[in-house]
This record gives sequence, C-alpha cells and structure tokens, in this order.
Amino acid sequence: MLDELKAKRKELSSGNFRDRHFNAGSILLGGGVLLGIEGAMNTYMRVGKLFPGPHLFAGASIVILWALAAALTPAMQKGNDNARSAHIALNSINVGLFLWQVPTGWEIVLKVFQFTEWP
Repeated sequence: MLDELKAKRKELSSGNFRDRHFNAGSILLGGGVLLGIEGAMNTYMRVGKLFPGPHLFAGASIVILWALAAALTPAMQKGNDNARSAHIALNSINVGLFLWQVPTGWEIVLKVFQFTEWP
C-alpha cells in the first residue's frame, strides 16, 4: 500500500502540475486585476461616474480574493495545509462570484448597446 502511494506521488510530481498551476494562476491574477481596473476606468471615462451595484462589488471582491489567495502561496510552499485549504476556499468563492457576475455583466452590455449609436 505504501509503495503504491509513493509510486503515485512520484508519477504526479513528474507532471509539474504545481508549476503549471502557478503559471496559470499568475496569468489569471495579472489579467484579472488588469481587466477589473480597466472595466471600472472605462466606465468612469465614458460616463464620468461609477455605478455602485452587484457587478462592481462582485468584481472588486473577486480582485481582493485573488490577491488573498495568491498571498497564501509562500505558506503553501512551506507545506502549510491550512493555507492550502484557505487558498482552495477563496478560489471556490471566486468561481461562484464570477458565475454570479456574468448575468449582471450581460445586463450592462445590453444597456450599453441600447445607448450606443451605431455607424
């Protein structure tokens, strides 16, 4: 039994999943923060104000939770299981917030199209 677990661990560690996860997470974090700020700036530049509502608050919460989840990386690298569990929990909440944010974003897109003059 122990030999089987060691063999499975060796097989999984050779796949570089940790590095691939770190790289994908870094791209998601960088792109997500960039688009989160860009979305708010775009709205402000177009209409001169932000519209406090579910979409804005969910987006801000997502960016904050991404930063908190990323901040747990050093502790996870040292083997802290509580940090790993918190990282998973924060990102699970993020997925839920993102899925909840999609319909509110669609409403905004439809409203922008409504007030857009097309050539």
